[in-house]
Amino acid sequence: MAKDYYSEQYWGKSPPRADLEAREKKTSSRRQTFLDLGCGDGCFLFSTALLDPNLELYGIDASEAQLKKAKERLPQGHFSHGNFESRLPYESNSFDLIFSGEIIEHIVDTDHFISEAHRVLAPGGMLCITTPNLLAWYNRVFIACGMSPLFVEYSTKDASVGYGILRARKEKTPVGHLRIFHPRAVVDLLSKCGFRICSVHAAEFTALPRWMRVIDCIISRCLPNAGSISIICAEKLKR
Repeated sequence: MAKDYYSEQYWGKSPPRADLEAREKKTSSRRQTFLDLGCGDGCFLFSTALLDPNLELYGIDASEAQLKKAKERLPQGHFSHGNFESRLPYESNSFDLIFSGEIIEHIVDTDHFISEAHRVLAPGGMLCITTPNLLAWYNRVFIACGMSPLFVEYSTKDASVGYGILRARKEKTPVGHLRIFHPRAVVDLLSKCGFRICSVHAAEFTALPRWMRVIDCIISRCLPNAGSISIICAEKLKR
C-alpha cells in the first residue's frame, strides 16, 4: 500500500492554505462543472468558488486529513475520498474542466490516471495538469555538477539523499514523489490517451531563495520548457 505523505501525522497541524500557488493562479477558469483531482485542503476550489459562486465544484483526494479541512472550508463542495490508482467514483463525461495540481508525480500507474481523467471529462472539456519540471533550468546545472535534480526523491525517509553539497539545506521530509516529468513527457502521455494539447506554460517555484525566484520567474515566462512548474492544458477530443 502506498505511503500517505499527507496524513494527519505529517500535515495535521498545518493550517489550511490562505492563498493560491502561482501554478494555480495561472489555471483559474470558469466552467459549469469542475473537478479538482487531488484537492488537498480545498484552497484552489475555494478560490474558484469566489470567482463564480454558480460553479458546481467537486474534489477528490487520498488524504482524509486534508479532505476534512476542505469540507470545513467549502461546505457546498462535493468531496470524495479516493485512490487515484483505481477507478474514479464519477460517471463518464461528467465534467467540463478537470484540474490536477502536483499529483501525477505521486502516481504509480500514470496511464490509468490520465485515462480515468479522460473518461470522466466531457467531450470538448479541458484537463489542466501542473507538475514539477525535471528539466528546470537549475536542475540542468545540478545534474551537470553530479547532484540530484530538485523534486527527485530516492528515499522514503530522507529527501536530501543524493543532493551532495546542497544536502544540508535540503528539506529532509519526503513528499512522496515517485517520478518527475518534463513537459514533453506530459504532452506525449496526454496525446497518447486521446487529448489535444492546447497550451504549455510554466510557473515559478515559490520555495526557491529570493534571488533564484527572480530568475525563475523570467525563465518561466520566456522559456516554459525550462521553468520550474509545468502547466499543460489539453482538450478531450469530440467524437
